[in-house]
Amino acid sequence: MEELLKQLYDETTVEDLQKKTGKNINTMNLKYHRSIVPEIPQADFFKYGNIAINKHARFSYTPAHTHSFIEINYVLNGQCTQRLNGEKFLLKKDQLVILDRKVIQQIDHVDSEDILINILLDKESIQNEIIPNLPASRNLVTDFFFQAANDENEHNNYILLDASKSELSKKLFFTLLLAGYNRTNGDKRLLINLLYCALMVEISSIPIISTNKKLTINDPLIQILKYINDHYTTITLKSLGKKFGYNKNYLSNLLKDKTGSSFQELIDQKRVSEAKRLMSETEVNIQIKPDGGSEKIISFTAPFLSRYQVGDIRPQPDKMYSAEGKLYLVYQQAANRSPMSVWLSITPKPAGNISLQAAVNDRAPVTWNQVVYP
Repeated sequence: MEELLKQLYDETTVEDLQKKTGKNINTMNLKYHRSIVPEIPQADFFKYGNIAINKHARFSYTPAHTHSFIEINYVLNGQCTQRLNGEKFLLKKDQLVILDRKVIQQIDHVDSEDILINILLDKESIQNEIIPNLPASRNLVTDFFFQAANDENEHNNYILLDASKSELSKKLFFTLLLAGYNRTNGDKRLLINLLYCALMVEISSIPIISTNKKLTINDPLIQILKYINDHYTTITLKSLGKKFGYNKNYLSNLLKDKTGSSFQELIDQKRVSEAKRLMSETEVNIQIKPDGGSEKIISFTAPFLSRYQVGDIRPQPDKMYSAEGKLYLVYQQAANRSPMSVWLSITPKPAGNISLQAAVNDRAPVTWNQVVYP
């Protein structure tokens, strides 16, 4: 954590220019001089996942703008004055603001000790990757994301919250920051999404400083969306209506009205989201013949850990450790009279032709090759 904090306080190239010139360095060529308020595009923010984390550049102000994504600003240290839809707010250490896409935001001059962290969320992932992991209880934070997912809403809501007395919120934020800051690949997407949702669950109970959002009642619909998310491969509109006690025509209209998407569009969105995840993952199955011994040690030769991100392992090993770039899975009570099958979900890190080996105990290793396209 100390290394990351040092990195956050180190001056970037943009910060150095802003410090020397006293001007805002417009790296995205936004048309601030025009009469309309420019929108910050997605650009390359979501190249490695649906959540991006970066530091707000210090030593300058930021003119009025909107976003093409959901944004959270968290004051890690110091303070920050912002204007949201024209209203002025002072955010202090461990306070944050959640912004929908069309909120007009201005940020006053940020000095050397003011560390403002931006957490950006791709709006396309709200429906399938965020809402299903949020509580169905009636609270502003869950309701904010529910409304943000509907394209037909105005999207000008914001919520300012105070996490200064919530130790769990601060720990979740630091963990999310460690996992997602300055990513250079698609590793840890699931972990970052879960940490993000856990943080949203926790801050739903902390004090609200200010908001322009009115609470709506969406509890039954959130349960319906979660059910769709869990059963999208087999569910039909008729069976969904029967499950929740709705006529299918009424349910169809309800989904369209509240989410902006039809039932079939929600199913298709989930399928696309799942397809993207599966395209980045590989399942490896290792079949182990009985050899009379009870302990099985599966070793993956170097540079396995530098080439792959390891996900789910079935069955879970009794021990797992790494040494000199190798990964070891230890099964202490493996059956010695029948074949054993071990499954690993792995995600390649670099592109190219990958050649690696796996071995069981002192048996001869098995080699496999995989071509990963950029």
